[in-house]
Amino acid sequence: MSAVNMPLAERVRPQTLDEFIGQEHMVAPGKVLEQMIRAGVDVVRLNFSHGKAQDHIDRATLVRDAAKRVGKSVAIMADLQGPKIRVGKFEGGKIELVPGAKFILDADRTEPGNQDIASLDYK
Repeated sequence: MSAVNMPLAERVRPQTLDEFIGQEHMVAPGKVLEQMIRAGVDVVRLNFSHGKAQDHIDRATLVRDAAKRVGKSVAIMADLQGPKIRVGKFEGGKIELVPGAKFILDADRTEPGNQDIASLDYK
């Protein structure tokens, strides 16, 4: 079977469901998601790290509507962004870690880091 004649769900290989649903909007809203639900999808993960509230509402609605048309229950898993932990600044701008050498990450440190220790912005 040529790629042109294959069902869209078999041709499109997105990395995330958000990307998948985004592609689906350009082609046939809800149809590919319905195929996935019919094939056994019962949980859909939505990445809440990017996008606006209305984007997430629209995607959840798309999932709910597709599930209703298929006649199956589908859970929506909200993938919420966790804390962004960043390493502080270093003396001289940067360092190079040495494999096997001891290196300390210290959330209480306020001074610039060095070859042995660095601050964290997470408290």
